[in-house]
Amino acid sequence: MNTAQNLIAEAQPLPLETTADGTIRFRFKAFPGLCQFSVVADAREFNWDELYTVLNDWHGINGERTGPWDFHLFEQSRPLVPSYWVTINGKKIGLWFFQRVSIEDIAAKRFRGRMAFYVPNASETVVELQPYRPVQIRWLAATLERDPEDRLDLMPDVRGIGPAAQWADTGFWEKRRQELATTHAMYREPLQRAFEWILKSAYQPSHVLMLTAAYRMENNAAYREKLFTVLDEAIARPHWGNPKEDGYSHNGDMGAAASLFALAWAWHALSAELGDERRAKLKAKLALQGDRFFHLTLLNRDYWGGSVMQDHGRISIPLFGVAALHLLGVVPDAPLWVQYIIPRVRRAVHAMPRDGVIPISSYCNLPSYLDHQTWFRDTLLALTGQDLFDEGPFLPVIDYINATLRPEDFVTIIDMGPLPFLGGNAFLNRMATKYGDARAAFLQAVAVKSPPIKFSHPVQEEAFYNGALWGFLSYDPRVPPVAELPAAKPLAFFQDSGLAYHRNPQKDVTFAVRCGPWLGYHAYRHAQGPCDRMGMGVAPGPGHFTIARGHTYLLTTPDTGYKLRATVKSCLLVDGGGQYDDVGYPMSIPSKRDRGEEIQFAKWDDATQTGWVRLNLAPAYRDELQMAVYYRDFLIHPDRLICRDQVVLNDPHQLAWLFQGNRETGIELVGAVCRFGKDAPIDLTARPAGFELQARIQQTPVVWSYSSGSGFKPFDHVRYEATQPLHTATVEFVFKW
Repeated sequence: MNTAQNLIAEAQPLPLETTADGTIRFRFKAFPGLCQFSVVADAREFNWDELYTVLNDWHGINGERTGPWDFHLFEQSRPLVPSYWVTINGKKIGLWFFQRVSIEDIAAKRFRGRMAFYVPNASETVVELQPYRPVQIRWLAATLERDPEDRLDLMPDVRGIGPAAQWADTGFWEKRRQELATTHAMYREPLQRAFEWILKSAYQPSHVLMLTAAYRMENNAAYREKLFTVLDEAIARPHWGNPKEDGYSHNGDMGAAASLFALAWAWHALSAELGDERRAKLKAKLALQGDRFFHLTLLNRDYWGGSVMQDHGRISIPLFGVAALHLLGVVPDAPLWVQYIIPRVRRAVHAMPRDGVIPISSYCNLPSYLDHQTWFRDTLLALTGQDLFDEGPFLPVIDYINATLRPEDFVTIIDMGPLPFLGGNAFLNRMATKYGDARAAFLQAVAVKSPPIKFSHPVQEEAFYNGALWGFLSYDPRVPPVAELPAAKPLAFFQDSGLAYHRNPQKDVTFAVRCGPWLGYHAYRHAQGPCDRMGMGVAPGPGHFTIARGHTYLLTTPDTGYKLRATVKSCLLVDGGGQYDDVGYPMSIPSKRDRGEEIQFAKWDDATQTGWVRLNLAPAYRDELQMAVYYRDFLIHPDRLICRDQVVLNDPHQLAWLFQGNRETGIELVGAVCRFGKDAPIDLTARPAGFELQARIQQTPVVWSYSSGSGFKPFDHVRYEATQPLHTATVEFVFKW
């Protein structure tokens, strides 16, 4: 399809028809392609209490009111925001819902939302929106336009064979067995561990791939039996993902994408063993689910379908892309899907942080960030010769890992907490092969040797075991690893991602501070959807920082859970709060604006082994506070870190400084000193200039989510509060080790 023709025929006001039952209908005539429909609604008459949920018997929590939610926290994620069943030219597409409401729209009592859809030809198109349930809102504006974000590219020249086809060749697996006994011997134990894990797992359709590999490698009937049981169950399921039609991720999102990926791969890998009946059913199911997924991706423009960098879209879209590429010549609609997916994945590549930092949207986790792009890249390269790795900052990811991986035990030390280095094997192998990068070869060997851990999330567990399989299949022994990773810089400043990172190897101390948009400045400009511009993990709380000794965080990042407050960060409170977005929003703040708080510089002096990091935090605080100046300086010395705050306000306000610790690790006041940790502690002393502070230890109020990196363990903080209101304050907090 020629993308130059992907235009709405003419710009004009969009007439809307409303029927007696509240169904909204509009019709238009357009050139074929992708269209986007946008709505802004007045919701002053809407019952906003419907967006809030009280948690009881929830990880020790009772009576905690949380919200606003867009989907019910329970009840299989039915929508709470205004929602509509969408029909296009008589075909029911699915349930469309308004955006998760932003801080600004909460204040204005307003909803907004966007959807996209595909117009196959130039005939009249009729769109109907039937209300999911009656709600009191009034549409203020509705706009129809050529899709400004996505497009349909010309079909690439497909000359090669998809990687899945190799799996059907018995010679392919015989060669793998030989490699496992020779050049790939390091993968023997991890692969066996993965195969044993898959036999014990609660099966999902995505497990078809691991079961297929186990069956082919070991010729074990037990794997074959499980494999075809899971395959047949997946084919028989009426829907993929959330089974509830009015629930979030119904026939879409990561679950459905992983199923499409696995079963499209299985179509080729098991071609000789499927049998005519199963083969026909599988083909029909792939065609049905692929069609559903394509349309729901567009419909979910404000959620997973439109997310470029946020994990739901970043994982789902390339998984669907691998399936679509493998279904060329199998399913009639596959070319359309490929035309959409290739530029869509490229948008994600072009939005990646330029400095290689693994963003918070991927939980700072390599497999969540790059596994799926690597599988898509390999498939696209095999079929078309186009190499996605030539188009984005992939090699800098190795630089970032090198800078943040603790060499003593290969734990990644970042502000989100210690992360054992695991998974991402295929990406690391591809970096080693493509660039001859011996560091990547070293890192993949580290990942291979990583033992199982107590996984805090199912995604982490899947990544660990899948890493063994995909690493084995991508390993290139011709690239030898370095003997050890090069020494990291004492102070690394990842400017695009707004991350400063210091490591003192002599004292085994790590300091990290992050400030700026949650995905970095480049992504903020190039990934503009409400999910890509969220605030999560380190927001609210500009100025928050962490200090670790070894891989134990003493000054830590508490679990954020289902109520984001500044009180879960190490930051300055003004009159008990003060920062923008400090409103208790659950999970993450959609459409979060970058207000200009930033790391202004990070300097290091090799001669004195000292560093200086300056943050400008004044823009993070509400306008009505009239904060003229707020600099937070970090002065780094071999035996201490000084956090120096300079604050100027037009009028006096009550100021309090919070520093977060973990109760299990230890936090206590010993006279005038706050001690973090027990065996190798860090002592904190406050040095205010011309005013007094009172210190006390308080429990940090965490409203837990469904998972917890800490294992639902309590956090405490020390609170230093000025004894009287101040309009100017300079204070140093000295952390000594």
